[in-house]
Amino acid sequence: MKSTCALVIFFFFALRPAINVGYVMYYELNIDYIIETYCVNTDKPALQCNGKCFLSKQLTLDVDQEDPSQGQQLQIVEAFYPLFYQNEDQVDISSTSITFAKENFPNHLGSIKTFQERIDPPPKTY
Repeated sequence: MKSTCALVIFFFFALRPAINVGYVMYYELNIDYIIETYCVNTDKPALQCNGKCFLSKQLTLDVDQEDPSQGQQLQIVEAFYPLFYQNEDQVDISSTSITFAKENFPNHLGSIKTFQERIDPPPKTY
């Protein structure tokens, strides 16, 4: 459920930039057709517009078509950029000293047994 919600939210956040990328790709792939058909400055070649006016109109048209309530939602979406980044603190352990107690593993039983006498001999094979 969480992964589904995360994918849906990611899709909606990625949809708007994907539309703008689509406009730019359409412009790059069809630049000759756009210059011939939509370019306003064909009589002024010194401006070297090359249909960029059409591209800018398409990109601003996408923003202008939104109603004011979506403008507020857009501000909320754009507010999720990271505003603060804190570096991790570096801990200096060179000045700390580690001391061990003299009896880390005290022997309360008196002697350590190896438990070799409890091991049975291996089975005999015939």
